Amino acid sequence: MPRQTKREAVSLVKEIYEQHRDLWEQSREAMKRLNDVYMVRFWDDMDNPDAMVQVADARTQVESYIASLFSKAPSVVVGGDPQASKGSNKHAEVVINRFLEDEAETMTTACRLALIFPCSFLFLGMGDGEDVLDRIYLEALKPWEVIVDHTASTWKAQRYTGKVSQITIGKAKELYGDKDYIPEEHIDFLTATRNRRRSSREKGTSLPEEYLYITIVELWDRLSLKKITWTPCLVSGDGYLNSVDAMLDDAGRMSVPIVPLYLNTDPSAPLKGFSFIATIYSQIKEKNLLRSQMQQQVRRDTRQILYRKGAVDEETLAQLVNGADMSFIGVEGETVSGAMAPVQTIPMSSNYDKYLAQIEADLERANVMASFSRGQSTNVTATEISALAQYTQSEVGKLARIRDTAIESIGTIYLKMLWCLVEDRENEQVVLLVDGKPAILAPADIEGRFSITAVDQGSLPISQAAKEAKLVQLLPTLEKFGVPPAELLKLVVQTFDLDPMLLDAASKAVAEKPAAPQPSAPGMIPTP
Repeated sequence: MPRQTKREAVSLVKEIYEQHRDLWEQSREAMKRLNDVYMVRFWDDMDNPDAMVQVADARTQVESYIASLFSKAPSVVVGGDPQASKGSNKHAEVVINRFLEDEAETMTTACRLALIFPCSFLFLGMGDGEDVLDRIYLEALKPWEVIVDHTASTWKAQRYTGKVSQITIGKAKELYGDKDYIPEEHIDFLTATRNRRRSSREKGTSLPEEYLYITIVELWDRLSLKKITWTPCLVSGDGYLNSVDAMLDDAGRMSVPIVPLYLNTDPSAPLKGFSFIATIYSQIKEKNLLRSQMQQQVRRDTRQILYRKGAVDEETLAQLVNGADMSFIGVEGETVSGAMAPVQTIPMSSNYDKYLAQIEADLERANVMASFSRGQSTNVTATEISALAQYTQSEVGKLARIRDTAIESIGTIYLKMLWCLVEDRENEQVVLLVDGKPAILAPADIEGRFSITAVDQGSLPISQAAKEAKLVQLLPTLEKFGVPPAELLKLVVQTFDLDPMLLDAASKAVAEKPAAPQPSAPGMIPTP
């Protein structure tokens, strides 16, 4: 039943926010451990972390995935929806690809967060900008910054979705009015305990409003189709800020400007997600411990000599320690062996090397990326490398499909938000380059439902090389079957990532080329 009263809205948001906060308070230490092992700060909580060894395996494995998923900037191909297409496919494709190119680094950050933590999210917000196209921005959100209905089996089946953020008091007054806010310091979730102690002393501080923050909770309630905004940082009152109608898609469903990114999932609770680093954390912990013990053993492996007191005076001992060439050192006694003897050191057990090799094998099995794809030399044959490349590419393809789904969702939401902006600002002209020619963007150009398909821009270098070699072999066959040269050139430019200007140059050359003379019938004089 739709919720309409203010009291019901506040009660709903407050209850959901408290459950969300308690859940992540319990997970704070686990999230900090995952972040520390990625940032190679495994021993930072110790008094003397420099005395221990830390390995960068977690960071290496995460970045190997990122390099394969984002070899180029993300982009889409837009087609019309036969049932609800009203606008221009080309205009929609141009504005989406422009937005994705500008926000490519944000997409990369979100994927990195989704590998380190159980999941991540992408938020499309409205900002300030002189150009209408620059007023929508993309932000990568960590899992504790988004409220999720974990009882739902899919993202669309949720009853609600929320976002927890901090904004400055000045911004809060601009958006929600001049209220009596309780200021707090900007909180880093992973170190929130320390920051909260400081923020409690900051109440009543003389800092300007641009340096003081409040927590804001935005909840999209799918039952009432409302976006409710609430804060726990009001001196008096229930924390209610406002409630507005949520943005709807063409089918009349709520369009929440938050896109999920679950690269790994928990089958029993799909919307909780699962961290990739959590699967290798135990092995990295053991490797750090073992390498630190080996370091201590190696540092104790020094050359030490015992000598009989009185057999060597201090001056002679200094000559011995300095180790100068052709030094003649005198000792007391009949034999030198009776005056000095080396200290025998116990060699390191071979079990260290065996255990380290076992840990390395476990880490290798946990990573679907083949060793050669990470730049490691191997002794396998070319045939084995080809088979491994195909397997690795298929595994990366699973993650790429999830990434592409997120890109397509971003494109759909972006078009809806951009349509609202262009519709509200009809007096502002938005100029685009469509097929190399300037064109004015009208609301009707991006209105309706579009079919948005992400272009797969992620691949392994060896897989890309194999694809290029196959294309070169297939070109004569394709030409024999009558494929137009213009289409072949387009395929070559796309596969080899060549300059798209080649297509325009080829089109102009064909247009300027004089037509070939028509063959005349037998017995007739050809016309000049």
